[in-house]
Amino acid sequence: MAMTADAQPGTAGHPVPRTGLPGADAGSGNGLGAVVPATRTAMSATPPFAAIKTAPGLARGHVRATLAGWRLGGFADDAETIASELVANAVNASAPVLAADRMPVIRVCLVTDGDVLTIECWDQAPGLPVLRRADGFAETGRGLAIIDAITGGCWGCRPAIGQDGKCVYAEIPLRSASARRLPD
Repeated sequence: MAMTADAQPGTAGHPVPRTGLPGADAGSGNGLGAVVPATRTAMSATPPFAAIKTAPGLARGHVRATLAGWRLGGFADDAETIASELVANAVNASAPVLAADRMPVIRVCLVTDGDVLTIECWDQAPGLPVLRRADGFAETGRGLAIIDAITGGCWGCRPAIGQDGKCVYAEIPLRSASARRLPD
């Protein structure tokens, strides 16, 4: 079949390429109503939610549902733990903003190219996260150490552009770990 110069992706004259993501083709749904782009990248973001103590549970639910839709459910436990810790840290860091009579919000983004899953937590809080060693009797302060252990140190932080806050992110390799994971 000859392709015309004005053929559009997804039409009979120009088929949509595969994304390379497990169980997903470009232009087809990922099971959650979202379309996976042809760039081999899939992304899912939560709507903004308040930086309150129930936020980590919302993040865990989003992560589990999204990864199931992407057929990456075998990574859900680690990804949920990371998201939960990132969001808990964002909630704690947002306390000064909340005390100033402003309701700060948090967003969680999941991005994958099929090789790496990146979990991002965006907040409106001041300051940067610091990896520290918690005292044996401390009730807090272990979140980044847990993330660091799960990701092998593949995490970081960048400032938000044009607004207060930051993005703290962590990466989970998918390809090298897939042989060790149970299928969905």
